[in-house]
Amino acid sequence: MTLDFKLTDFGYTGQVEGTLKGTLFDTKVDPRGKALVTEQQVNDRNFLMQRMTGISKEFTSGNWSLRALERKYFKADRALYASFWVIEKGPAEKAPRDFGVQDQVEPKSIMAIYEGGFTPQESGEFRFLAKADDLIVVRVGSDIVVDGSYYNNGSNWKGSTGSGPPLLGLGGFPPRYGNWMRWEAGKSMDIKALIGEAPGGVFGCCLLYQKKGEDKLRVFSTKPLTTQEKRVLKGIHPDVTDWL
Repeated sequence: MTLDFKLTDFGYTGQVEGTLKGTLFDTKVDPRGKALVTEQQVNDRNFLMQRMTGISKEFTSGNWSLRALERKYFKADRALYASFWVIEKGPAEKAPRDFGVQDQVEPKSIMAIYEGGFTPQESGEFRFLAKADDLIVVRVGSDIVVDGSYYNNGSNWKGSTGSGPPLLGLGGFPPRYGNWMRWEAGKSMDIKALIGEAPGGVFGCCLLYQKKGEDKLRVFSTKPLTTQEKRVLKGIHPDVTDWL
C-alpha cells in the first residue's frame, strides 16, 4: 500500500496503515487568509519565537483540539501521514512544499499536528528522546511525555530534565529525555505530536525511544518500518543507522 504514495519529509501523501494524520497550520493568518501579524512582525525573529511559543503552550496546555486551531488559523487542505519524525535539518520551505501550500504559506510561524493510535510491539518501560529546531512536543493519552523544542519551550511540561547525546547535527542545545512510560504489547494508545518552525530559515527534528535497562536508542515509529523507510532514514544522517 505504501508504494501507492510518495514519502515526503513530513509523511506519506496518502493514508498508510499505522500512521498518524498530520495537519499543517499557518498561524500568521486566519482561516480566510487575513493577516494576524504585520509585515514588520513577520520579519522580527524574536517576536515570532515568542509568539509561536505562546501559541504552542496554549495548544498543548489544553486538549490539543484541532477544531480550535481551525477556527483561528489557516489550514492546509492536504494531510500527510507519518509514523516517524526524523527530519534532516534543512530549508523550512520543505514543510509548505510537502503539504502542497508552498504558494500560499511563508515558512514562518507554522506547525503541524499529528494524531492517531500506536500499538506497541513489546511490553516494558520506555521513554522518548526528542529534539527540534524549533518545536517538538509529544502527548500519549492525556499526558505530555516529552518536549524537545528549542530551549524545551514548546509546552508547560515539567517532566524529565535529562539531556541526551547530539542528534542529526542539530546544535544549540541538548535533546531532552521524556518521562518513563509503561507500554503493553498489543494495547493501543492515543498519541499526538506537534512539530513547528517559528522564525523560518531552517527546520529539523528527531524523535527516538529507549527501553529501560538498555543504552540503545531507536527511531520511534508507530508501525514497523519498511525496507524502503529504513533506506530513506539511513540516507538522512550517518547516526540513523545505529538507531534502526
